[in-house]
Amino acid sequence: MEEEAKSRGDRASSSDDGAGDPRPEVPSKRASTPPSRPPADGRSAHWRLLVALVWIAAQATLVVTAGRRSDGAFGFRMFSESSTMRLVLHREIDDGIGGARVRVHVDDGVWSARAEDGTNHRLTWYDRVPAPYWVFDREMHASYGAAAQLERLQAALDDVASHLPTSDDLETRRFVLDVTVRRNGREPVVHHLTSRERLLPAPSPSHARVVDRGPDAASAPGFDAGGR
Repeated sequence: MEEEAKSRGDRASSSDDGAGDPRPEVPSKRASTPPSRPPADGRSAHWRLLVALVWIAAQATLVVTAGRRSDGAFGFRMFSESSTMRLVLHREIDDGIGGARVRVHVDDGVWSARAEDGTNHRLTWYDRVPAPYWVFDREMHASYGAAAQLERLQAALDDVASHLPTSDDLETRRFVLDVTVRRNGREPVVHHLTSRERLLPAPSPSHARVVDRGPDAASAPGFDAGGR
């Protein structure tokens, strides 16, 4: 009996000694919080608001003034304009008699003119203007409206006339474009567009043919203009 009580006391003492042993601490898995930042400056927010207001005002101005532009850019149309046009191109050249001018029809934008070397050079409208954009002597659709096409045709006339080398064409004084416009199926209206005047040198004696017939000399032709 004494030995059994002694063994029970030994087990109780050993359990008491283990209860006081320190155990390793388990670190907590808490999310690390970022360091606090100072409050943002209010001036940057004001700049962003100002830029947004300026952009909205610019867009509103473009929409309101769309009707003042020929192509109606930034405007809204529920139905597009159904207009057609027909282009007929002419050259104005001197008649070689009394200084008057005559018009010569240009077929499909291509013509032949006397050059400085005395030969006839073949020239074309499409050297300056893209070929598929406009066609001559045929009715075509007026893209973006008739007003926009008339404005662009005027600019194209001036561009062709100003970039046409004098060495290749000593005859053409200016270009004339007759544009027949039919707006939305209405009656056709013809607009006459003219290019800038070309400055040409005076004809040399080698290119002029003067015939002295006394009183009838005034009726003699001055020169034979090629490409008529």
